[in-house]
Amino acid sequence: MYVSSNGAVALLQTIFFRQAARRGHSNIVETLREAGADLGGADIENSFITHEIVKATGRGDVKAVDIWRLAGYIIDHPEG
Repeated sequence: MYVSSNGAVALLQTIFFRQAARRGHSNIVETLREAGADLGGADIENSFITHEIVKATGRGDVKAVDIWRLAGYIIDHPEG
């Protein structure tokens, strides 16, 4: 499989962005968002982010939910 350098950069940016949000690094999330990073449709379609939101909500982790919101995920009903 061949991935162009632009494609590789975009893929790495998405991976770093998702991991920064998952680990609670709001400053990195904000910087990457300003640089044009997004969560990528696959994460949302496969419900990875929804699963993370449900876990955060279940443990009362408002900071984690706020970081996913900062990352661009619109949270209507995080309970599922």
